[in-house]
Amino acid sequence: MNRAIGYLWVWLFTMGLLFATVWMVGRVGVFLTQPLLPAGAAAVTIEIPSGADARQIAKIADASGARVNPTVFAWAARLSGKARSIQAGEYRITDQDRLLGFLDRLIAGDVLRYRITIPEGDTAQDFLNKLAAQKEIKHTLNGLDQAQIIAEMHWP
Repeated sequence: MNRAIGYLWVWLFTMGLLFATVWMVGRVGVFLTQPLLPAGAAAVTIEIPSGADARQIAKIADASGARVNPTVFAWAARLSGKARSIQAGEYRITDQDRLLGFLDRLIAGDVLRYRITIPEGDTAQDFLNKLAAQKEIKHTLNGLDQAQIIAEMHWP
């Protein structure tokens, strides 16, 4: 009789462990496949600072209104081997984004790009004035003269 009770406890423990494992895998699957924003929600823009780790990035995205679980995102980034390849920049999250697709965009550096048109004949000062008028562009040239600006510019 004691042996039967022992087998019953082992069986119950094993079934409980199996159930817990299946439940956890299911929950992670939900986090990986659900849209980061509700259907029809307006896209959100987030800024990923240089040196941010996966957990910090998930917290930034979550604070913006996207449904990103920091633990799941950090583990997905680590297990895929991409945690150290995330690039800083400004990213847009839409209602079409899923967690793994968003992670791939962070790795690829698919940042927002802004266009500025400089017509032929504009002077360097016209160029600087147009840059200053763009709110989306980070201004790091303020207070520099034209020679210093030319020295600071890095052309690809």
